[in-house]
Amino acid sequence: MQSSIRTPGSIWAKSIQESSENAKKPDGRSDGVVYFVGPRSSGKSTLLNRFLYPTRIEPPKPSEGLEYTYARKPAAFDHERKDMAHIYEIGGSKEFGEEIARGDQVFLTAKQVTTAVVVVVVDLSDLSAVLPTALYWLDQIKQKLTSTYEKFEKKGLQLPEQMRQRAKSKLYSGNDDKDAVYHSGISIVIAATKYDMFKDKDPEQKKMVCRCGDFI
Repeated sequence: MQSSIRTPGSIWAKSIQESSENAKKPDGRSDGVVYFVGPRSSGKSTLLNRFLYPTRIEPPKPSEGLEYTYARKPAAFDHERKDMAHIYEIGGSKEFGEEIARGDQVFLTAKQVTTAVVVVVVDLSDLSAVLPTALYWLDQIKQKLTSTYEKFEKKGLQLPEQMRQRAKSKLYSGNDDKDAVYHSGISIVIAATKYDMFKDKDPEQKKMVCRCGDFI
């Protein structure tokens, strides 16, 4: 059965094609790419809409499958030019998320990885799922980066190692444990949602969740 990712004519398939065609700006700089991942009903759409439309009041519709949007803003040093970010929200079932994460068209591909940011959303209203969700998506990210980096390395390119070293020097330059830490080479954000349902929980439960964050 043909993968839903490759279904011709679907909205997100068209967005993938558009993203590929516009992956490079006239000055050679790549567009930014941001992925929002996490379980169903964890608050990904709410978080994304708060980021894109901070003054909007109405709640967003729940997402199903892969949602695509983009954002533009004036470039930092040239206000006549626009910087652009392609934003993907991976929703729906866990199986669909895995299909997207392991595919070769959308998630952390060779064309996207150099400017990629992955936002892993965890739901504080479901404490038992916070750590499993974070570890699951961190593992998916690591597996896909390994696959993408191998494609660069087979061509004799040093880009993956350059990205890892850049991350190491930027974040852990003065840390004695820097060589013991896995450096992905990209920016990964763990965003905890629904704090209003978490703040009044038992102090020991809250402390345990914070320890999980330290572990990650």
